[in-house]
Parts: sequence; C-alpha cells; structure tokens
Amino acid sequence: MHNYIAKRALYSLFALFGVASVTFFAVFASGDPVLLMLPPGSQSEEQIAIVRRIFGFDRPLPLQYVDFLADAIRGDFGRSIRYDIPAMALVLERLPATVELAVAAVIIGAVIGIPLGILAANRRGSPLDGAVVVVSTLGLSAPTFWIGTMAIVLFAVHWHIFPPSGRGGIEQLVLPAVTLATVQMPVLLRFTRSAMLDVLAREYIATAHSKGLGPRVVLYRHAFRNAMIPVVTLLGLEMVGP
Repeated sequence: MHNYIAKRALYSLFALFGVASVTFFAVFASGDPVLLMLPPGSQSEEQIAIVRRIFGFDRPLPLQYVDFLADAIRGDFGRSIRYDIPAMALVLERLPATVELAVAAVIIGAVIGIPLGILAANRRGSPLDGAVVVVSTLGLSAPTFWIGTMAIVLFAVHWHIFPPSGRGGIEQLVLPAVTLATVQMPVLLRFTRSAMLDVLAREYIATAHSKGLGPRVVLYRHAFRNAMIPVVTLLGLEMVGP
C-alpha cells in the first residue's frame, strides 16, 4: 500500500509538470499572447514591442519557460489574459465549484462501484461477475468528454430532464457529477473486487466458515471490513489526486 501511495504521489508530480508545460506552450501555439492582451485597433508595432518587453516576451522561450515554472512553484501564475486579473484569484474563485463537483463524483462512484465490486467478488466466475467486469471495462474505455456530450444531448436537449450547464442547484450538478463518476466508479469497482478476492482467499475466512458462520456474516463482518481498508485509502487518494 505504501508503494502504491508513493507511486500515486510520483504520478501526481509528473501530471502537474505535464499540465504546466502544456499550458505554457499552448499559449504560444494559439498565437502571439501580446496581440491577445492589447485591445483591437491599438496594436501598433511600438505598443507591441513595449508590452512584449514589460511582460518578458522578448526573451528566449526556454528562459520564459524556466521563469514560468519557478513562479508556479511559488504560487504566482501571472495574470489572466482574458479577465486581466491574477490567475490565482481566478482559480480560487472557481475552487468551490471544483471541490463540489469532485466530491459529488467520488460519492456517486463509491455508492455504485463498491457494492458492485463486493457482489462481483462474492460471485466470482458467475454471469453477474462477468457483466460487472465488462461494464467497468467500458467505463474505463469510454472518453469522458464523449459521455458528457451524450448525457447533454439525451438528458438536456431531447428529454429536458436536467439543465445543460450552470451552477446552483442539485439538478445542475447531476450531469457533470455522473459524467465524472463514470471514471471513478470502474476504478473503485475493480479495486474493491480485487481487495475482496484477496481477503476471501485468506485462511481466517476459511476458519470462519468452518465455525459454522453464515455466508453473509463472513462476507460483511470479516471480509468486508478488512477489504475496505485499501479501498478507503484509494478513496482518499481519488479525492486529492489529479
């Protein structure tokens, strides 16, 4: 488990570095950022040169990249080109919505994935187990953006059950939370199934059966409690991980 946590932390660092790098180079790939900062009609060569010098865009790109990473480590993400305010203030403004969505997605994924993982492990090799594995595989394979698009088309455009966007009520949280849960649920399902199968193969489970305890008592009192330790750890990592 410690190795798993260490790997997750290492992957998180690589993910943060990758996101930061892609963000930096995407700004230049979309065009000259100076032209985006200046209002239309006031983009003379002199003004462009002044703004480029003020913000350091006249320096070599590798140096700009190093400075960008150094500032990001200190928590300085510059200013938003679109809103002309500090980028960190913009992130903090939208942080509550992000946390709300992440918590809702993890809860939905846990409520669906953990029970299905327990059922699949308890009936290993059965049609139910096979169906659960297939569903989890499809959930891991389907792109999240495609699932979200299809959910909007069906439940918002055609059936008018949920709003297609916005934030405020529960009805506006359902579609994005369920869409993100389609990623969380298969992971929790497979992890719960593997943890349960590992526990059910232990000697103390066989001893519990030999004492005459019923299958449900063995499953929920002995196997479930021990299998949930790594699952709860995974839930914590899913909440704070990338």
